[in-house]
Order: sequence, then C-alpha cells, then structure tokens
Amino acid sequence: ELDMLFTPTKQPNPADVNGDGQVNGADLGSLIAAWGPCKGCPEDLNGDGMVNGADLGLLFAAWTG
Repeated sequence: ELDMLFTPTKQPNPADVNGDGQVNGADLGSLIAAWGPCKGCPEDLNGDGMVNGADLGLLFAAWTG
C-alpha cells in the first residue's frame, strides 16, 4: 500500500532570476544590472560567463509579464 501522495512540482524557470514565479520587468532589471562578465550569476541564463544579448533573448522567450 502506498501511503504517500506524490504531487508534481513545477520546475523553476531559470529566467525567473528573482524567484517570484514570473519572468517580468524585475528580472529584466536584474539582467541589465548584471550586464557583462558574470560567471555563475543567475542572470547568465546560457551559462557562458557573460550576461549579454543571448541571455536577453532567453529572458524574453520566457516572458510571462
């Protein structure tokens, strides 16, 4: 007998850099503030060590408003 209730969990969106459940202007502001070399920071969405246009494109692709 299985006594546990398994509830699916929603995977966090990497573009939601502030973790509020939305990808919006707050995340955009964080991304712009981190622009440039930024190894390991959450705004580096593609993990290449730079926050740049590629990360901006990923953020807009995940935009929830």
